[in-house]
Amino acid sequence: AVLAVGASVVAFADLIGDLRASPFAAPARRRRLVEGAAIDLSLIVCGASAITGNWAHKLFPPLVLIGALRAVSAGPWPRGSRWLADRLLLSAMLVVAALLGLTEPALMTLALVAIGLNAATAGARRG
Repeated sequence: AVLAVGASVVAFADLIGDLRASPFAAPARRRRLVEGAAIDLSLIVCGASAITGNWAHKLFPPLVLIGALRAVSAGPWPRGSRWLADRLLLSAMLVVAALLGLTEPALMTLALVAIGLNAATAGARRG
């Protein structure tokens, strides 16, 4: 739950920073990359800590999810799938899954959706 709040605070701070600098400067892309990596790292840590088992078993689902999301975000997002790019929404979904005791299946399902989107966009890019 704290991760979802943190992701929303980061997004709000980015918007305020862009509004403050908008007449004079371009948005700070490097800062966004660092903040995005920090949110992704937090998702990995929170996801791994909510799964029982050894470290390999704990780390695999969140690492696959973040890797697949980063692969999909390298190209254009297909219409209707931009919700996967929203880390706040993903965090909120994982909070609900954790409350229900379904963190691992939720991470795996989201990873499969991201992998499927990546395959679909790669096929569309190739023709």
